[in-house]
Parts: sequence; structure tokens; C-alpha cells
Amino acid sequence: MELEQRIERCLASQEIRERIHGGKIIVPHVDENRIQPSSFEPTIGDEVFVIDTKKGLFESLVSEQVYRTLLRELPLNRRRNHSIHNGYELKVGSTYLLPLQERVFMEGLVSIVASPKSSIGRIFLKTRLIADYNSYFDKIRFANNDLLQMWLVVQPLAFNTIVRPGMSLNQLRFLTGYGAQLTP
Repeated sequence: MELEQRIERCLASQEIRERIHGGKIIVPHVDENRIQPSSFEPTIGDEVFVIDTKKGLFESLVSEQVYRTLLRELPLNRRRNHSIHNGYELKVGSTYLLPLQERVFMEGLVSIVASPKSSIGRIFLKTRLIADYNSYFDKIRFANNDLLQMWLVVQPLAFNTIVRPGMSLNQLRFLTGYGAQLTP
């Protein structure tokens, strides 16, 4: 068993950079400000889906990409797509699905745990990560060695918020090893 698989830990910034340069994390451009000592800040893309959640939020499936689930599970009258290129206002009481620009290649015993950036929490913007082939919120644990698209489910809780492509609303921590997890 490789040493990396036996040690349960969070990857450091140097290892995150190695994953970016090695093609395990696909980014549109490398911005050193988004690589923290033990986390990475992904950015939102240029579109948003407004989701009608009166009948509940669709469930991300282990067997499918989030985009395909979105198209199959939600009829057009329960989802609307908009460009956020010039900015888009996320309104309190609504639920939004935003694709992240970055993609990740999952392999071995590497997993990802997501959380909102602390500055985002201060404006009461609830964010939850979902990803292709994963049925968890805020965790990516399994993939068939595929390049995964990640998405944010976003709900403004107190203030309307304007978002633009390239903004970072959450952070990712990469864990390695069997049973690795973050503790309180």
C-alpha cells in the first residue's frame, strides 16, 4: 500500500499545486491567491440555473452527471437558465445552481470536502457543493476515474447578492487516505 493511501490527512498547498500542474484539478487559469495552506477556492462559471424547489430539490445521482440529472428530473417550468456574464442577482428565498469552472479528476483514496468561505458566511449565503456521480452534499468521495463537474447549490438567506463569473463562494479541502476526514 502506498504511503499516501495509509496516511489520513488534508493535502497541503504544495500538493494542491502539484494536482493542478499534473492535470488532476483542471482550472481555467492558475491564480495563486485561490490556493490556501490546506484548501483551494474554486470559481463559479458564467451561467446560473434558477431552481423551483417547491416540490423539493433534485437529487444528484451516483450513476449520472449533475447536468443530465438536472435536465431529466426538472422540467423546463421548474428550472430557468441565465447568463451571469454581466452579473446576476441572487434573491432571498430562491435556490440557484451554479456550475464551477474547475473540474477534478478523482483517483485512489482522495476525497474532497467543501465548505463556504468565511466571508460568504458573513453575508448569509448558503452554499452546498454537489458533483457528478456523487449523491452527497459537500463531499466528493467516489468517481469512476472520471473528470467531474462540480456545482454549487446557493440560497441567499438574508441579502440579495450579485454574482459574476470567476467569483469564489466556497473552498475545497482534499483529503487522502482511507477514512480521512476533518474533525471539529
